[in-house]
Amino acid sequence: MKAYGVQTADVGKPPRKDVFESLIGATRSKPIARLGWSYRDELDLRKLSTARHEGAWEKGRLKKEWDKAWRGHGFYDKVKQRDLLFYRNLPAHGRFTVVQVTGEYGYLKTDGDFRSYLPCKPIAEDIPLSDGVVGTGLRTSLQRPRGRLYAIPTDLADGFLNRLKSRSRSSQPGKTDGSGGKRGRVRRPADLDELKDRFSYVIGRQKRTVNRVHQKYQIQLRDFLRERGLKADFEGDFIDVSFSLDGNDYIGEVKVTNWLSMPEAFRIALGQILDYGSPSKSDSPRLIIFLDKEVDARRIKLAGTLGIVVVVSNQKKGFAVKNPNIDPALDRLFASR
Repeated sequence: MKAYGVQTADVGKPPRKDVFESLIGATRSKPIARLGWSYRDELDLRKLSTARHEGAWEKGRLKKEWDKAWRGHGFYDKVKQRDLLFYRNLPAHGRFTVVQVTGEYGYLKTDGDFRSYLPCKPIAEDIPLSDGVVGTGLRTSLQRPRGRLYAIPTDLADGFLNRLKSRSRSSQPGKTDGSGGKRGRVRRPADLDELKDRFSYVIGRQKRTVNRVHQKYQIQLRDFLRERGLKADFEGDFIDVSFSLDGNDYIGEVKVTNWLSMPEAFRIALGQILDYGSPSKSDSPRLIIFLDKEVDARRIKLAGTLGIVVVVSNQKKGFAVKNPNIDPALDRLFASR
């Protein structure tokens, strides 16, 4: 098994949302890993490979395009089944997603770019480079600008997977998080070959389908807001929920604890919501963390110092703001029954 880094956007350009959605199977029946510079029928890497071997390389006006597309030839003639692909800056800058190749190279019969693809299965999604599980060597490999496809030393990839496995084992029921609180339950793999299942706690979803607890929370929140005359947008630009209230814009990050402990859920939500919006700027949206379990006073205070409102759901009583007086409009909204 080998490992490769994949870059889908030039430095400074926004992440390719469509490529990420393909990785996790959000837009097709099965997930696929895609590579760019493949926007014309003749840029199929199989056709380019044949042209090189037959000495029929383009010499006219399309030569430059052929040359650029060929820079990703390893996607066709090097990457093999069971290899790992580390997609850098997906779904957001400073984060990455890992998939394992499950089949042979193909070429999409559609318009647009990123038509070269490999069937895959997601391993870990939306991992922050700052996470200690990443490791210094892998972090450096994923931070430095490289080509669109480049080799990652196998020992760095193996170390990452092993640390994920160790974290999974340490997150079993009854274990504590070091502060006295119990960790959330984490599924252990029944089949070690199924890396996706092994690391499903990182993805936060079971077998890479929608996390039903997360989805149920969003439906509950949607209905709550709708009953109060508010129209919310869910999962737009990777933001769980956004809406407007009294002339102000709000964005929220939802975290549920069916596969995470509460401390883990809070830490991840805090990092993501700060990444999506800066509370220090007057024109930035106001920030909310939505949780499904009670959180300790220290973490509530931390969120408050950053101007972030913490809201906890209760299936019977709706939602409750845990750090009131930060945003009176939200206090009134979630105090209503």
